[in-house]
Amino acid sequence: MKVFSTNLRKAIAATIISPLAVIPAILIFTLISWLFDSDFVASDFEELPVLFMIILFLAYPLTAAIALPCTFLLLRFNLMKLTVILAIAVVAALIISLMFNLTFSGWGFYTYLTCSIAFLYWFVFTRVCNET
Repeated sequence: MKVFSTNLRKAIAATIISPLAVIPAILIFTLISWLFDSDFVASDFEELPVLFMIILFLAYPLTAAIALPCTFLLLRFNLMKLTVILAIAVVAALIISLMFNLTFSGWGFYTYLTCSIAFLYWFVFTRVCNET
């Protein structure tokens, strides 16, 4: 007897795994910023573990609060597509950036992280969980 539906199990798995996308996203952003001598680079990569912990601490509850309800709403209307999920991620990043009064570059970085989480969420939900 199945207690949870297949979609709920896939959504929970995607919610648990997808915030981990910030780790390679931050590493790639830091490497590119370091190569092009930008102001956003972490000095000597010492702040990266703290940055990972802070962003993961924020990413998990926000992913659970935004992605889970949106997933079932999108499934209800048969709109579980990558473009729709990325659009929701950009709108969510804009709303949260406006709430915290971030600059345009801060919104760009936050949108980059949000879209990486959204892409991994979609990938885990539609591709990985369907193979098992």
